[in-house]
Amino acid sequence: MHQSTLAMAAVVLDEEGTTQEMLDFNFKSGGMERINGPEYPNGRKYILTGGNILALLVDDVDRDGAGNEASPGYNSLWINQMMMVADVLDGYDRYPEADLYKNVKFRKMFQSHYPLIMIGHYIPSIGDSGGTGLPGISLSKDMFVKAYQKFGDPIYAQVAYMLNGN
Repeated sequence: MHQSTLAMAAVVLDEEGTTQEMLDFNFKSGGMERINGPEYPNGRKYILTGGNILALLVDDVDRDGAGNEASPGYNSLWINQMMMVADVLDGYDRYPEADLYKNVKFRKMFQSHYPLIMIGHYIPSIGDSGGTGLPGISLSKDMFVKAYQKFGDPIYAQVAYMLNGN
């Protein structure tokens, strides 16, 4: 995920102006854009026009906190990738407006997975998550420990406890 790489580089650089510009780009709407021209090999080149983080949260994460994937496994990748950016920016006081842990949609993403846990042992293999006859839970206890630390909701501690084998 290029967004987490850019966020890390910006925070490590910690240079007034440049860091702001880098983080603004990360949250700016945009994506991969194809440009055609004779100066590019095979007549094409792609450029990145923005990190699109906020647009993804608004447009592609539903009100239940799930990304636009049908499969729970793929949707868990969404929160893991967003957490990489959130953790890099967590506590970075030069860009407090980018604290994803204060973003309503990002917070909601933590609530989208645990309701799918069946009898405490598996999440149904919907779409191409996992494999038929191989039940399991592809959630990270560390994610729920972090959610409990950030939001204080006891359900996150309970999920982390369950994922840690009680």
